[in-house]
Amino acid sequence: MKILRLIIFSIIFLSLVLTIISLFIPSDVRISKVININTVAANIWPQLNDMRNWMNWYPGMKDSATQNFISLDSSNGRITKTSFDKTIIALRQQKKDGLVADIETGKRHMNMGWNIISYPQSDFITLQWHLDFHLKWYPWQKFSSLLFEKIYGHQMEKSLSDLKAYIENHSSKE
Repeated sequence: MKILRLIIFSIIFLSLVLTIISLFIPSDVRISKVININTVAANIWPQLNDMRNWMNWYPGMKDSATQNFISLDSSNGRITKTSFDKTIIALRQQKKDGLVADIETGKRHMNMGWNIISYPQSDFITLQWHLDFHLKWYPWQKFSSLLFEKIYGHQMEKSLSDLKAYIENHSSKE
């Protein structure tokens, strides 16, 4: 009986300690990757704001190609909402120098965005891609966020490299 009580109190104490530690982990997490592309901004926009072109570089869409790609919404001749491999992505807002999208993958909701940074007197553009995660207070969500960089970071870097190679090979400088 003493051992059973010790086990129960140990589990409760450990759960409380883990919950308290998780409260120090932020609920909003951002992963950001940046790449320099030897082009002008006008050559980057068509790849970002029309999801039909994402098959050239975006993870998941590039791998599954058109077989699982479903267009859910389009405007002005470009696809703005799509579904593939149980993922729904919707372009939400285009700013002068950036684009924002929402992603639904099962139970996880993320926001992602791109910012285009141009420099005067320069022949390259800096493209920043970021993923934003909004977590609840649950300890397992907070601790799992410590692995987001390993899960998503490599895919983002590879996709940006693929985008750079595609743009530099398929567009001319203006």
